[in-house]
Amino acid sequence: MIGASLKVDLFRPRPASGAEWPQRPLRIAAMVRPSTLYREPKLTMEILRRADQHYGSHIEIIAFGTTPDDPKLADLPSILTGNWPGC
Repeated sequence: MIGASLKVDLFRPRPASGAEWPQRPLRIAAMVRPSTLYREPKLTMEILRRADQHYGSHIEIIAFGTTPDDPKLADLPSILTGNWPGC
């Protein structure tokens, strides 16, 4: 879990070394909490939407912080793909 501040040298993409790389998409995890406006859920979803449109099957979006059936998600930009494991 990455807190409100992070160590850029620690939390950054690294050269992939797993056997499944580069056959699998790059995973992007993002916290989306529609009820917490200071966390900018609309901006987060807009960035994810743009990444989804631009990179398509080359990325895998994992969003957390709410559930897919949260009615407040309807007010945010939507992503076509993505995994919502929940809170």
